Amino acid sequence: LLPDLLDLLQRSNSSDSRFLCLKLFTAIVQLYLDAPEPHSDSLQRGSTASHINEMVFNILLPAYQALLVDEHPIPLYAQKLLVTLLETDDGALIRRVSELDLHATFFSFLSLEHANNNVHNARVCKILIASPAVSFNAIAEYEVVEKVLAVLLYAFDNLVEPFLEVIVDLCSILLDREKDVGVLGKASSSLVEYMDLLLELCLHNDQRIAEPASACIVSRPIQNLAN
Repeated sequence: LLPDLLDLLQRSNSSDSRFLCLKLFTAIVQLYLDAPEPHSDSLQRGSTASHINEMVFNILLPAYQALLVDEHPIPLYAQKLLVTLLETDDGALIRRVSELDLHATFFSFLSLEHANNNVHNARVCKILIASPAVSFNAIAEYEVVEKVLAVLLYAFDNLVEPFLEVIVDLCSILLDREKDVGVLGKASSSLVEYMDLLLELCLHNDQRIAEPASACIVSRPIQNLAN
């Protein structure tokens, strides 16, 4: 069934049909990810998982750019599906996303003005930015730091906690990437100005927000700039 769904997803002139194909494909794939085959602990292993993996690499991902600019709510479901797939990935899927230059589209969505800026897109960006498959130069080229900080301030001022959890973690990851390449970059210099905000988030009752906020404060690049 899955190959036929992907075929119809690309051929149909009906946005309703394309949406239902993507929604059903996502639901079926999720069943296999939630209940992996014996002796299989990732999408890369097991016969059924291997077939799904092949379809994702060779059919679905090359069509992803069109899905991301399709009618609502198709981009939202495409983002949700990719989060699900990336969370089981061993790195190969992220490299494929980078090869297809899809990271540029996800980074462009990371803007307060963009209709596709949502928690699912932020999660995709977090996973991609944490991977060496996405170059540090690409992060700078698409002004990811500036976009992340704008979303951080908005989420903090408006108490959008689902965004806070992902965005604060993203800040910590950006600082880690700067340490990896040995530079005091945009994230380091900009986050020094957000110290009061980060300190307040360290006291947050949700550890998923408090811990990455603490990690940002004790980061060596920030400490070097603060000193």
